[in-house]
Amino acid sequence: GELFDRLHALLGEGNAAAIAMLEQYEIVLERALGTAAWRIVAAAAQEEDFDRALAALRNARPAAMP
Repeated sequence: GELFDRLHALLGEGNAAAIAMLEQYEIVLERALGTAAWRIVAAAAQEEDFDRALAALRNARPAAMP
C-alpha cells in the first residue's frame, strides 16, 4: 500500500523522515505488522540502522498493508 511504499522508500534512502513517519503511524503499523515485527522496525530506525529496519519491514509486510 501507499504507506508501506513511502516508508520503504524513506528507509531505503536512509532518510531520517522515516522515524517521524514511524512515530506518526505507530498504531496502524503495529497492527499491520504485528507487535514483534513492529518493535524490530521501530528500534532499528530509532538507532538509525535503516538497512536493518528496511529488512525487518520487508520480512513482516502483510498482504493488506495500508
